[in-house]
Amino acid sequence: MCITVQQLSYQLPSGQTLFHNLTFTIAAGKTGLTGDNGTGKSTLLQLISRNLQPTIGTITIEGNIAALPQDFSLFSAHSVAQVLGVDKQLEALHHILSGLGTEQDYFILDDAWDLEERIENLLQQANLSHISLQKAFYSLSGGEMSRLLFASLLWKEPDFILLDEPTNHLDTPSREAFYQMISTYKRGMLVVSHDRQLLRIMDKTLELSTQGLKLYGGNYDFYQAQKEIEQAAAAQQYANARADLKKSICQQRQMLEKQEKRSARGEKQNIQKGMDKMALNYMRDASEKTMSFTKSVQASRMKELETKVTAAKERLPQTHTITIDLETHQIPAGKKLIIASQLNYEFPEQQQTLWAEALDFELSGGQRLCLSGNNGSGKSTLLHLITGQLQPTQGNIYVGTQRIGILDQKLALLDNELTLLENVRRFAPDGLPEHELRIRLGRFLFYHETVFKKADVLSGGEKMRAALACLLVTGASPDLLILDEPTNNLDISSIHELVSALTQFHGSIIVVSHDQDFLKDIGITHELRLDRHEPYQWKIW
Repeated sequence: MCITVQQLSYQLPSGQTLFHNLTFTIAAGKTGLTGDNGTGKSTLLQLISRNLQPTIGTITIEGNIAALPQDFSLFSAHSVAQVLGVDKQLEALHHILSGLGTEQDYFILDDAWDLEERIENLLQQANLSHISLQKAFYSLSGGEMSRLLFASLLWKEPDFILLDEPTNHLDTPSREAFYQMISTYKRGMLVVSHDRQLLRIMDKTLELSTQGLKLYGGNYDFYQAQKEIEQAAAAQQYANARADLKKSICQQRQMLEKQEKRSARGEKQNIQKGMDKMALNYMRDASEKTMSFTKSVQASRMKELETKVTAAKERLPQTHTITIDLETHQIPAGKKLIIASQLNYEFPEQQQTLWAEALDFELSGGQRLCLSGNNGSGKSTLLHLITGQLQPTQGNIYVGTQRIGILDQKLALLDNELTLLENVRRFAPDGLPEHELRIRLGRFLFYHETVFKKADVLSGGEKMRAALACLLVTGASPDLLILDEPTNNLDISSIHELVSALTQFHGSIIVVSHDQDFLKDIGITHELRLDRHEPYQWKIW
């Protein structure tokens, strides 16, 4: 069983070629597909699953495939049993066991006498054993929906499973359950993801870029190590090519100077010897031809070396680093920025407080706090209490600054109808000239005509950089930065750019994220784990 792709090309309706001449084979095992947003990873999965037709090329599939649905609304009228596709068999089994079975029931059951036991094992594997098979799909949480749909794929036992960003928007317990189910799957799997923990479970890694597709024979950590080796080799090749060019330029200059001196010296000696004019002209002409030939040879050599330098430069990785070098107001370390005392909240339509235990915690200047907990545990509510959008119904909360920057999941501070330049101007001090605004946008990797793009046409990573630019390069950088799931929908390159910016930011940070790699990279110092049914947990990293 394998998937074979031959000379595959796909052109968007706009006429843009998304990728060209891809050829590869995927056999059994788990393969991760990574790369920057916009390179065509999801489109490639759609082509493999036959939802799109290639412009050129062929896709041959030996075996059957199943893809995790992206549109959950298709199952809104289904029960859990119907999503798994076992409702008819269960009904037949119950008819038979109650003594009312018909010939049709036996046909539908198809000797699956261990049906209930197999379903129970599957739901336990998906951490869904607490859910009734009769429960409506729409009443499940987002994480439960995702795990159930993946369990339905496992039930079908396909030769290949296709997954497109399966852990996006999932809380930590749901992610852990996904990791466990995927790690134990023994058949073929192709996974598009920017979740580095998930990519570490893979057996192989494919990278899709504007240069094409490349296979790495290991998981994400192996892939990263190989990329670093490749980048170091490319940098060395570029340095060597430049050194060879510089050396050749020096040698050419020295050779021409020597030849010119030799020609001048020879002509002077010939004149002193009394050589007649015809002979002198002949000697001079021969010298000029020799010089011309030498220059031609050297020019050819120079062109060859310049071509090598250009080729070596093109092989260099495109490294992008955000720069934050403006003065920022900084709350001293140790000064209390947030103090929560017996804090709790009760929604008007509910008769009980949100958290099982009232919150008591403090955050000082420079500290970085991660809010964790299952979906629905009150993380967003706590952020609203900190920003003053909600008022406590129990206890109180002190916030020692009004300079708070907020990056929510929708990046609502950006006006999609305005250009990048116009968005930043909204937050800049009055009278700041356009050239200074463009310089500041350049620090966030927006150059030249890019600043005139409207916000609504930007990628997820570009929008995140634009929002950071609005907050951090204006006259009043925040003392506290609040980020709600900032890495959702970002590719790995964009995550690295975000990490680069946040490591240069000197204020305090409160972040909601289930991306453990990201949290480590930005230097989280504390974690507050919220729970609606158990006491909260305060942890020092």
